[in-house]
Amino acid sequence: MGEAVAEIAGPPLCLRCKTVRLDVLHSDAEIAFLACPSCQREYTRRAGGALVERWRGPLSIALYGVIFAEDAIPHAERLAEQLAQLASSWDPATLELFISEIELELADPIQAVTEILPMAAPKTEENLREFLRLVAVRLRERLVN
Repeated sequence: MGEAVAEIAGPPLCLRCKTVRLDVLHSDAEIAFLACPSCQREYTRRAGGALVERWRGPLSIALYGVIFAEDAIPHAERLAEQLAQLASSWDPATLELFISEIELELADPIQAVTEILPMAAPKTEENLREFLRLVAVRLRERLVN
């Protein structure tokens, strides 16, 4: 089989910390799973792809609900409601962290959100970022109320 994805150029630096080399959790010819020993963020890199947030992170959880949608934006309210129901069992700090991670990516982009999850119906970076912004706004409103 081919060379492991994370070994092609060595483990990359954390997209957020900028100076911390990622630990390789698993790597094969198709995909690498990496984690930052400093900030604890986890990433994925597919062969030929960019480094992006790993599944189960806030962005990927929000984006999962629009994999089949032609346009993500009209689904923001519905997804925010579903996420709010899911988050009802979380402590407020966990929901705050979830929202803050989405807001941080929007304020300081570090990855192509179009690459986080394979989309059955491709969408633009702008479409997905606006969707994420709306989801974060709706979740923030629910957190305040």
